[in-house]
Amino acid sequence: MNNGMKYGLLVTLIVMVTMASGQKAEAVIGSDSVLIGDHVPLTLSFKSSEAGRVQWPYQQDTITGKIEIISQSSVDSVRLSNDSVALRQDLVVTSFDTGFIVIPPFEFSYSENNQQQLVKTDPLLLYVQPMEVDTTQPIKTIKGPMSAPLTFHDILPWLLIALAVILIGTLVWYIIWRKRQQKPILPVREKPREPAHIEALKALETLQEQKLWQNGKVKEYFTEISHIIRVYLERRFAIPAVESTSGEIIEALRKQDFDKQAFKQLNELMEIADLAKFAKYEPLPSENDKALKDAFEVVNLTKPVATEIEEKDKKGGRDVE
Repeated sequence: MNNGMKYGLLVTLIVMVTMASGQKAEAVIGSDSVLIGDHVPLTLSFKSSEAGRVQWPYQQDTITGKIEIISQSSVDSVRLSNDSVALRQDLVVTSFDTGFIVIPPFEFSYSENNQQQLVKTDPLLLYVQPMEVDTTQPIKTIKGPMSAPLTFHDILPWLLIALAVILIGTLVWYIIWRKRQQKPILPVREKPREPAHIEALKALETLQEQKLWQNGKVKEYFTEISHIIRVYLERRFAIPAVESTSGEIIEALRKQDFDKQAFKQLNELMEIADLAKFAKYEPLPSENDKALKDAFEVVNLTKPVATEIEEKDKKGGRDVE
């Protein structure tokens, strides 16, 4: 080997030693002697220049077959004053084997200026002690789980669940029952109905405006007059006028304090209405006009006096179920 080659080799060795001296990998364990199953802190650290790149050793859930990792932090970095960086990671390990356990070196891959290096920590020795058992004492049976007294906070969730089930069950039963009764689920406040005579007079005025008999609808005209008067009589005198015949209505009104003039006009109105509806009788125009006038007269002559209306208004509306 000539002098030039020797000189080049020497320079390379000096550079490598210089680079190696700039990095430091270290593994420190919190204690070298622990009881089986105890948790032990383990710290990995690496110092290098800022320009270098470090590949951190990847840890899964075990370091060796006998050392298990309980937890591990992320890798933290701290910039030092001499243009170097300190990297650190904290782990917590344990072991369920006893005796001396060797933790092998941790390997760090480091590169700088296209130079790749493998830097290792020193191996660690951990002694795991077994639990001491007093063999002079008799073996005791395993105790069962201890029961703690119940508190209100323990019972409260179950009480709330039971209350919710009862409320939901009651609501479902109520909805089904209302539907079977063919009633709305919630009671509806009905507006007070107008007095019978006002309702009848408005209906007769509407009928007058429709001009049914003038347009050839004589039967429809007398059917409507008859229905309006029957509804009025049923509401005003509490008789089943809508479902009764004309003769039954007349007999029922004979027993009540019914105005004589109104009784005569009602009788004539019922008679001509029945002829027009059922006997195909064609009334004269004057008879058509008279029938509507008689209907107005019957309502006006038999409507309640003012004091009676006021007493009914005081009762107001009612809930429709």
